[in-house]
Amino acid sequence: MALTTPRLASSRSALAAAALAGLTTLLSGCGSHGGADAAGPSPSASAATPSADPTTTAKNELLAVYRKMWSQEETLYSSGSFNGVDLNDYAQNKALSNIKVTAAYYQDHGIVMHGAPVLSPRVTALDLAAKPGTATIKDCVDSSKYLPYYGDTGKPVDIQGSASARHINTFQAQFFGGKWYIVDSSIDRSSTC
Repeated sequence: MALTTPRLASSRSALAAAALAGLTTLLSGCGSHGGADAAGPSPSASAATPSADPTTTAKNELLAVYRKMWSQEETLYSSGSFNGVDLNDYAQNKALSNIKVTAAYYQDHGIVMHGAPVLSPRVTALDLAAKPGTATIKDCVDSSKYLPYYGDTGKPVDIQGSASARHINTFQAQFFGGKWYIVDSSIDRSSTC
């Protein structure tokens, strides 16, 4: 039986998340060497601790949230259950709704995902001055090794649609409540990457 849904027929739909949490970079200051110095404090002890670049920190936080969202999606889609899944910590608004609708579709059709997508996200726009802060993440998501199967039979689902398993996905993020959230997503089905 062939299934065609906007979510399943696209790489974004056939993807469910993966990857591990990204990095957050925090610079730490230097301390003194511990010995008494008759001439006074060492330069490293009296120098101000450098602060992390806000743009770099925000980008690292965004990519960490993005990868965690995918990880939660992968758990959800591979298990067919919301148990132990904390999507609200990483996705909100349309992004969260789309994930839940896809999960419901998969559950209704007895579909679970096997494998993992390959992600290569990058932050392409960032506005820290906006209220709330906004960002755009673009990712060439490769779902060639992330495929739907029928949970009861273990047989692969016949996917109709694009021959390519690599499409550009664009994600919108916002900063509110003290953290970043993915709030929307779209897939460019007309091009591959």
